[in-house]
Order: sequence, then C-alpha cells, then structure tokens
Amino acid sequence: MRKLVGLAAIVVVALAVAVPLSLRFRGSDEGAYAQGSVHFDIDPDITGNTARSIGPGGVEDCVRVDVAPESLGDGAADATIDVVVQGDTLAPVAYDAWVIYEPTNVDPVSWNDLIKLPGAASMTAKAAPQLSGGVGYLSGAAGRPGDGTLLRIDLDVISAGVASFSFAKGAYLSAAGAHPTTTTGTGQLAINQDCPAGGQGAGPAASPTPTRQPGICPTPVRPTAEELGPPPTPIWEQPVQGGVPYSEGYVTVRLPAGREFSIVSYWSHDESGILIEIGDVQLGSGLVIRGEDGCERARFVRQPAADAVFDEIMGSLEIGLTYACPLPVRTTYEDPPVPVGPPPADGSGLPGERVQGGVPFKFGQTALQLPAGREFLVGGGLSDPGGPFFAVYDIQTRSSLFLRPDGCETSRMIWDPAADAVFDGIVGSLRVPAQ
Repeated sequence: MRKLVGLAAIVVVALAVAVPLSLRFRGSDEGAYAQGSVHFDIDPDITGNTARSIGPGGVEDCVRVDVAPESLGDGAADATIDVVVQGDTLAPVAYDAWVIYEPTNVDPVSWNDLIKLPGAASMTAKAAPQLSGGVGYLSGAAGRPGDGTLLRIDLDVISAGVASFSFAKGAYLSAAGAHPTTTTGTGQLAINQDCPAGGQGAGPAASPTPTRQPGICPTPVRPTAEELGPPPTPIWEQPVQGGVPYSEGYVTVRLPAGREFSIVSYWSHDESGILIEIGDVQLGSGLVIRGEDGCERARFVRQPAADAVFDEIMGSLEIGLTYACPLPVRTTYEDPPVPVGPPPADGSGLPGERVQGGVPFKFGQTALQLPAGREFLVGGGLSDPGGPFFAVYDIQTRSSLFLRPDGCETSRMIWDPAADAVFDGIVGSLRVPAQ
C-alpha cells in the first residue's frame, strides 16, 4: 500500500512517497455507545484547559480582566474564554456552539474551533452579537474524546463593565449519533472591576508546564508477526541514522546508535492527529508514537529483538513545549516516479482559487502570507492515508507547496528552482497555534 501526497487539488499529478508499516494492520475501537447528555459551558479562565481536560479550578463563573485605557478597542486580543463540554463526551465528529456576547464590551477577534476536531471543516462565523461556532469532519474522522475545550475565543475589550456570555445553541455529534445537550452555562468577564459576588476576583494564573501524566495512554496495538507478514519493500520513508535525537510534534526521542531507521509521519483519521512511525530497517519492525502526547500507539514487531530497541527509544522520550515539524520532502519533475511533465505555464485548467499575492490566508488555525507581485492557486484536499492538506501552487514557477493542518510543510514539487525562495518566504510567514 502506498501513501499518496495528493496534488489533485492544485496539480493533476500524484507523487508516491511513504509506506507506513502500520497501514498493513488496522484495528477499530468502534462500538455501540449510549447517547448520554453533554453539557455546554463557558469558562472565562482557560488555565489548564485542553481538548481532553478542564483546568484544576473547574469552570469559573467570572474572571477579572484589567485593560489599560489606551488598549480598549484597539483590535488586539485582551482576554480569552473557552466553550467547554462535560458529560458523555465521546469522540466528536461535529458540533455547533453559538455564543452570544455583548458587543458594547467585547469583540471576538480570532478563535480556535478545531481544538477537539483537528483538521475538520470549519463553518464558524461572527455576526454581532453572536459567534456561530460550527465544525464537522468530511472524511469520517473523529475528534478527541473527554471533557474539555471545544472552542477558544480571543476577545478585544472595548469598554469597562461586566461582559456576560451565554448560548443560543449547542449541539454535539459523535459516532453514536446526536447527544442530548444542555446549554445553561454562562460566563462573565469583569473588565477593570471586581466580579459580582460569588465570582472569581483575580485574573487567571499562568499556564502550568505540561507534563506526561501516567495512565492516560491507550493500550498499544500489537499484531503478531504472522498477521503483519513481510515488511514492505522498498522502504521510502525518511532515512535516519541512529545516535541522534529526532523531534516531531511535541516529542523528542533518541535513536540508538549503530542502527538505521526509517521515519514517516502522517495524519491519522482514527487519532485525529499526527502519528510518528519509527521503523527499524534491520529488523523490519515499527513503533508508532502520538506526536501530541508521546503515547505509544502501536508496535509492529517482526523480530523479537525489536522490543529492546523500541523500549530504549520510549525510555528516551521527552515532551517539550515547542512544536517541531519533520524534514519535508523535496521532489522535482525529473525525479521518479512522477509520470508526467509540468502543469501549463499559465495554470489554466488546474483546480483551486486564483489569488494575487500580498494577502494573508488561513488553513484551519494556521495563517500564512503569500508574497506580493505573484499569482497563486490555493486550495485544500484530503489524501488517504494522510488526511487533510493545504496546497499553494506558484504559477510563475509551476511548482507546489504542501502543508499539514498543524502548519508543518510536508513536501514541495519543484519545476523551477526559483520556487524554493518563494516557498521559503511562505513557510517563514506561518503562524502555527499552540496545540
């Protein structure tokens, strides 16, 4: 089975690259679930909130925010609130969260609506006094289960006073179907004054340093050697010599010296995130790690000696605060196995939105700037396996740049070497959110 980095959204060509060992065995955690109730709430203190957890203080009723007079209404974010869910929070496939706010006090200037559903399609829109959050997968994927944050909203504070937030609608859909929901929760920001009686008077504390918590990783998948069969050949993943650290996502591992490894990462529909697969070339075996939290997700052991190698790698694992991207693949039209020549010089007949440079673009929560004075085709799509991607086609050089939902560059298809400088500028403009 071959992984295709799809070019169909921009260029009608497909480039065969990595062959994840894990794709030779696919299990399923699906089952029949009861559709219990999900409760929507607004937390004005986002400290410790994640896709799968609510901070140690729980959901606060009110938080005080102090904003200098010269910063009021300047368009910059002064405060942040979370829409959180609690209850029967199975892995979501879609949700609606319509938040009513007070436009005389605050204005939503940005938001992250993909915290629980990375890579999903966003339909979120603002029309004062309501921010209509709406997100859903188009590919059959599922998001991150558990109580936690659905939607994070950054607010420009316009005037002092108590700003209240409530719901017009809340809906939660998992593989089990639509869940009954309640949206009685409200939240408040007290701007340059104390909270009303019963609320929290101080502002939120600094976010704690994230650490791995024992007991949160699922049991790794481990098929037998007979179920796996022989390893795929040839191995096209990124070759890495042992004895050096390798970082991707929040994960850093040290690869044992004196061995050759083959590394590939890909967007998993089942995990709704990046999986890193480390293949021991000599032993034909693979270890799969989640890039978000370092959990071991699977082992594909064809020779028993691989366990000692993989135990050493997992023992070296560290979780960092900085998100790291893998080394992207650079391919030219002269490189096999591309079967055709370059696209038309004027980009005619190619799908995608034709855009003049000099403007910012957003893919999910990733923002990028297209260089001025050039014309591009931009668009997105899905590769299977692999997941969603965003592509930028530079018409002048007839070359393409591909990005993941987390903002990582995955590959370039180059016809004219001058494209590298163009794409370096685009990648340098990326603003990737904290995961």
